[in-house]
Amino acid sequence: MALDIPRIPSAVPSTILIDRAGRVATVYTAAAPAEDLRSALSALLAEK
Repeated sequence: MALDIPRIPSAVPSTILIDRAGRVATVYTAAAPAEDLRSALSALLAEK
């Protein structure tokens, strides 16, 4: 399965969140604050 990532992150750390349809939902190319991750993950988990 190939991911459609618009720009492959070269920063470390990098975090890529994938939605239920397999699309890239969010890309963090630096350390992501915990609250940002919680918010983004909650939104993704709430999707049907």
